[in-house]
Amino acid sequence: WLTPEEEDIVAYLLDLAARGFPLTHKTLKLHVDTLLRARLGEAFPETGVGHNWTDRFTTRHADHI
Repeated sequence: WLTPEEEDIVAYLLDLAARGFPLTHKTLKLHVDTLLRARLGEAFPETGVGHNWTDRFTTRHADHI
């Protein structure tokens, strides 16, 4: 769902971590859900991104985060 924005999310994660506030999987999911809800509105599922989305995201971007 976030492929175009994934690099921005990685940059956000790194910025927060550099400031001493690394995101957990739970807070990453909350952040991404908020972004997608704002962008997609009612088309975005009430439950948010899938249960394994953060695991797959961190695996895809392991060389950056």
